[in-house]
Amino acid sequence: MSSINLTHHFLIAMPNMADPHFARTLTYICEHNDQGALGLVVNRPIDLTLSSLFERLSLQLSDSAFSDAPIYYGGPVQTDRGFVLHAPVGNWQSTLPVRQVIGLTTSKDILEAVGRGQGPKRMLVTLGYAGWSPGQLEQELSSRQRSACPRRWSFSVSTTRGCRTKRDMPEDRGATVLAFDFGLKRIGVAVGEPELGTAHPLATISAPGFDAISKLITEWRPSQLVVGLPLAANGEHPLAKRVERFARQLEGRFHLPVARVDERFSSVEAQSRLRGVKRKRVDAVAAQLLLEQYFHEAA
Repeated sequence: MSSINLTHHFLIAMPNMADPHFARTLTYICEHNDQGALGLVVNRPIDLTLSSLFERLSLQLSDSAFSDAPIYYGGPVQTDRGFVLHAPVGNWQSTLPVRQVIGLTTSKDILEAVGRGQGPKRMLVTLGYAGWSPGQLEQELSSRQRSACPRRWSFSVSTTRGCRTKRDMPEDRGATVLAFDFGLKRIGVAVGEPELGTAHPLATISAPGFDAISKLITEWRPSQLVVGLPLAANGEHPLAKRVERFARQLEGRFHLPVARVDERFSSVEAQSRLRGVKRKRVDAVAAQLLLEQYFHEAA
C-alpha cells in the first residue's frame, strides 16, 4: 500500500515532464490508494464551451451565464466522456466524493440539472481523466517528473463568473502575480502563483481600469505585475507607447514592479482557442497566456 495519500491535493508537472499529455499541467487528485490514482487536469482549457457541449448532448442550457464556461482537457483516458468536478457534493447518480467536500460526477443528471439552473454553484467540466496504476504515481514523484503540493488546497470554480476567485488559490499561499492584456476598451486580467507556474483568467475590466485594478491588488496581494507589450515584426506597434504609459502608471500608482512581456502571440493563440466565443473571454485568456509565458521565461 502507498505510504502517502495525495487525495485532495494538486500535482505540478515539472520541467522534465516529457509526456505531452501532462507537460505544464496542474492535476487535481480525486482518489489515491493502493489500487492506483485518478485525477483531472484543471489548467488546460480546450476549444469547447459548456453551451457547445450541451448542443452536442442535445441538452438545453437555459442560463446564458454558463454558456461561455470553458471545457477542460482532463487527461488522456476516455476523452469522449465528461467528468464534472463540483461543490457541494450533492446527490447524483454516479458521484465519487472527495473528502466529502468535492464531488466527481460522471452521470448525465448533473448536466441536466445545470441546464435547468439547478446544478452545483461551483464546477469544472472536463473531457477525459488521468489515471495511474499501483505505484506509478509514486514513481513519477520519486523521479521528479511531478511535484505534489506540500499542503492541502481549497478548490472551487465559479462557472457563473467563468473565472477563478481567491478561494481557488492554495491555502497559506505565497505571493501572486497579476497580468494585464491592455486594450483601448478592455483589459484582460489573469492571476497566477510563481511557485506553481500556472495562470488563471479573471473577469475582464474596462479601460483604463485603475479603480478595478486597485481592488484586484487589495484582493490578491501580488508581488509582481505583468503587462503585455505589443511588438511588431517591422517597426513599432501603434499601441506600444500607450501600453508603456499604462505600465508606468501601474508602477507609479501601486509601487509594484511591472514586467513587460512580448504579447504578439498571446492574443492570436487566445482567439484560436476560443474561436466564436465572446471577445471578453478572449481578452481574459490572452492575459492567462501572457502570464504563462512570463512564468516560462522566468523558469
